[in-house]
Formats: sequence, structure tokens, C-alpha cells
Amino acid sequence: MKRILFIFGVLFFMGATLYGQTIRVTGTVTDQSDGATMPGVTVMVRGTTVGTITDINGRYEIIAAPQATLIFSYIG
Repeated sequence: MKRILFIFGVLFFMGATLYGQTIRVTGTVTDQSDGATMPGVTVMVRGTTVGTITDINGRYEIIAAPQATLIFSYIG
């Protein structure tokens, strides 16, 4: 029983440590020329497969490491 509790405790604290190493990044993508919001822009974390797409109002939310670089791409 002690062994199971110990393993559970280690896994719990390991998960809490990993969660602390990421931040939630939010924003709105707008057109530089006229300030219009841009829906459908792909936002990716460089070097990973983590990504999202902006909504109809150009807003996005993504979880990334504090020092991560975001890549924005748009076809249209």
C-alpha cells in the first residue's frame, strides 16, 4: 500500500512540475494595412506539433513554453 501511495505521489508532483513550465498565450491577429481581424491563421509553436487556428474574430489561445517562438502562417 505504501508503495502505491509513493508512486501516486511521485506522479502527481511530476505532473505539477511539468505544468508549471508552460504558459497560456492569447492574442488577436490583425492585418497590418487596415487592422482587420484575420480568421483562419495557423499559429504553431516552432519545433513542435502544437498549434491552433484563429477564430472568426482573429483570436487564438495556445499553450507554450515561456521561451517558445510562435509561427504565424496564412494562405488566402
